[in-house]
Amino acid sequence: MKNLVNLISEWLKENLEMGINLVGEVNAWNSSLDYLNLYLMDEIDCLLESCSPSEILNMSYYGNFRPYEEYFRFNGYGNLESLNQWEAEQEIKEWSIEIAEAIIEVAEHIDIPEELSEIFNSVSVK
Repeated sequence: MKNLVNLISEWLKENLEMGINLVGEVNAWNSSLDYLNLYLMDEIDCLLESCSPSEILNMSYYGNFRPYEEYFRFNGYGNLESLNQWEAEQEIKEWSIEIAEAIIEVAEHIDIPEELSEIFNSVSVK
């Protein structure tokens, strides 16, 4: 199992965009990585449509929000934090072991990219 975690962790570091998507897949299933959930800035209107303008202003003011960045998330207080591409990639790299463990836990319930399926299959065959 440890070998599979390390292989997936290394794969995540090389496939950061897919890693961001897989975090979303895991969270859709069980929310175990909700602290790592990132959204594309294009999604902000849909995600905040039920909030009043004053709520959105407060979420921006009390968070760390820059609307020109690529990604955003909600911090532990529900405020907005934005991340650029490099910051998002660093999050995936930093938490790659935890992400790999969560992916293994829910693998049969989420959409796994073909390359990652090959890693699962190569370890289970050995």
